[in-house]
Amino acid sequence: MAKTGIFLKKKSGLLLFVFILSALLITQLILPGNQREIFELHFIDVGQGDAILLREPNGYDILIDGGLPQQEQNYKLNRYLRSTGVRQLKAVFLTHPHLDHYGGLIQVLEEFPVSYFFTSEVESRAEGYLTLLKVVGYQEVEHYKIHRGDVLQIGGITVDVLHPRKEFLIGSFNNLSLVLEVNYQGLKILLTGDIEREAEAELVRENLLGPVDILKVAHHGSNTSSTADFLKIVDPAVAVIQAGGSKFSHPAAEIIARLESSNNQVFRTDLDGDIIFGWQEGNLYLLEAGILNFIRKLYKRAI
Repeated sequence: MAKTGIFLKKKSGLLLFVFILSALLITQLILPGNQREIFELHFIDVGQGDAILLREPNGYDILIDGGLPQQEQNYKLNRYLRSTGVRQLKAVFLTHPHLDHYGGLIQVLEEFPVSYFFTSEVESRAEGYLTLLKVVGYQEVEHYKIHRGDVLQIGGITVDVLHPRKEFLIGSFNNLSLVLEVNYQGLKILLTGDIEREAEAELVRENLLGPVDILKVAHHGSNTSSTADFLKIVDPAVAVIQAGGSKFSHPAAEIIARLESSNNQVFRTDLDGDIIFGWQEGNLYLLEAGILNFIRKLYKRAI
């Protein structure tokens, strides 16, 4: 059996072993037993906030963001994770320290074993965020700070960090959100946190973007983001907006129109609830909520 773990590498080609499990016995102990045959991507309806679950067929479960504090959502996120069979999380990513992204992670870390916690270098003095870091510490979760140029290999999933740059951390928390390009066997997903037009323009200018299959629309579909230039380059087949119950009236009608005018298939958690996609052998499916049945093939791509 091959050794397994999470590896961090630079685009220069230099491979940095961040974690490697060298003993065969340890490898056998941590490998999850509930293997699946399809890659799953869950956009969880947590109201006004982001929470995205990746489920790799070999059993590696990854959570990106956690929405608002869960007592405001009747502990929806923890209940959802349990209902889908998650028992432990290999990695948790926090895109940026705003409450509607980190608030629910405190309860997640208190219930589920988490191996690794990834953030950017951005710091916050907000009481809730400091509480989250304390929970990370006393749960003895490995905490790593990542930035542009880092690439994580988690099972069969590759996570390419496109933003922010390590050397330039001045600006709003939104524009310093982690932007992650997730690749799994030909499927390309762009997760944008809450970046706004300034960060989008930088990504365009630095030639870091290309067409993707699925786009997590930035900043809950706000008109601060999803510029025409950005969308033209990213050109997603599917766009997903995570929003609901916001005093800011997210998503903006003009952003919906801009997405639909490009023939993107648009899904919204405020209208559609939990949105689950499956990917297998070049086919992208919309999955029935909570059940691994294909209910609609969205498209097939040659890979």
